[in-house]
Parts: sequence; structure tokens; C-alpha cells
Amino acid sequence: KRMQSVLEQYNQLQQSLENIQKKQAQTIENQTPETDSQLLERQKEIEKLLQQILTPELKKLIEEIKELMKQQNREAVSEKMEAFKFQQEDLQKELDLQRDQLNELHLDQQYESVLNQIKQEESEFRNLSNQTKSSPTESLQSLQNKQSELQDRVQKTLEQLGQLKKDNQTLPQPMDFPNTQTFEQNVKQSMQQTQSELNKGNTSGASQSQKQTAEDLSDLQKTMEEAAAESQEAEGLGGRGPCAMQPGGRGGDLPRSPGASWPASA
Repeated sequence: KRMQSVLEQYNQLQQSLENIQKKQAQTIENQTPETDSQLLERQKEIEKLLQQILTPELKKLIEEIKELMKQQNREAVSEKMEAFKFQQEDLQKELDLQRDQLNELHLDQQYESVLNQIKQEESEFRNLSNQTKSSPTESLQSLQNKQSELQDRVQKTLEQLGQLKKDNQTLPQPMDFPNTQTFEQNVKQSMQQTQSELNKGNTSGASQSQKQTAEDLSDLQKTMEEAAAESQEAEGLGGRGPCAMQPGGRGGDLPRSPGASWPASA
């Protein structure tokens, strides 16, 4: 039983390594030109560590154990098993470390992806606001369709951000993320206001609330960017990385009340 357990542990190590390599391949595939150079450097470190796992010496040791088991040489197997146990413990620690590093790397990339989506959607809401304001001849139904489509995309982006926070909590040492709840609430509120104005046929009010949505998305974007900048500074001082988001800052702003009026358009 003990010998069989050793081989099972070895097989688990191999499977863990394969999973890490698959995740690393996905990481490389998802790289973008905007990916922070710090993440690229971190990936190089992981690649170097991966080369140190399951060395030819360890593979040879396992093959020797298998051969000795066939020969039923218990004494020799026992000696080899002790050597394997020592290496296996070190390897498991290395695997756990690299798995955590890859998860952090993925978290950084997802954070960047969500941030880029928010930037894009902010720009599109500004354009839609101008279009709604300056195109009174466009059918109300067309404006409602455009609003609904963009609103759905923003909602999905906010859901991705929520999932990102959940994924962060699965890390052995979760990183500090910025408090974005206020801004997310404001974004949803302004989009609902737009729908209400369009339902009433008030294109002027709809344009105004669309512009407010863009401002709310801008606030969310700035909060995330500031947190990312603070994390880089913190990491330079030994803080949590690679995206050790710091709470506070803009996250302390109060949400608008449901009945708040929208600022006049410029």
C-alpha cells in the first residue's frame, strides 16, 4: 500500500504540472500589447521555475522504484521511497507556489481586461449621449435598442468585475481590491434613469442621463487605475503583488440617492 501510495503521489504531481502548463499556455495566449511589463517578467520567473519541476533525476528515481517493485525488493524500495518522499515534499511546495503565482497572473490580466472594457463603454456612452441629443429625428425605438445593447454590455462587465473579486478570495492570501460598490451602484442607477427617460419619450433627459453614465464609468475607471498604480508602489515597498489593490481613495464617496437629479449637460 505504501509503495502504491508513492506512485499515486507521483502521478498527482505529474497531473498538477500538466494543469499548470495548460494554464500558463492560456496566459500566454491571452497576452495583449498593453500587458504590464511586470506581468511579463513574472511569467518568465514562472517558466524558469517550471523547468526545475520533475527533473530527469526524479523521473529516473521513480522508474527505479517501479523496477524494484517488480523485483519485490522491499529493502531497496524503502530506501528509494525515502529519497522520493524528500523530493516530493519540495516539489509539492513548488507546485503550490507556482499555482498561486499563475492565479495571481490571471487575476491581473482579467483586471486589465475589465478596465479596458470600462474605458470602451464609457466612450460609447458619451457618443450615444451626443447622438441622442443631436438626432431628434432618429426613432425612439432605435435609441432604446442602442441603449439596451450597451447597457447589457456594461452589466456583463460589472458581473465580470464581481467574479474577479470572488476569484481573488480563492487565493491563499487574497489581494486588496478597490472598493467599487458605490460606482457600480451609480452606473446601474444612471442606466435605469436613461431607460425611464426613453420610455417617457424624453430624449433630452435620456441624453443627460447617458452622459451621467459615462461620468460614472469614468469614476469607476479612475478608481481602478489609481488602485493599480498604488499596488505597483506598494509592491516596490514589499507589499502584496502583483496587483495588491489598496482600498480607500475614491471608494469612500457616497452613492447618489435614488431621487437625485442629474447635473445639467455642458
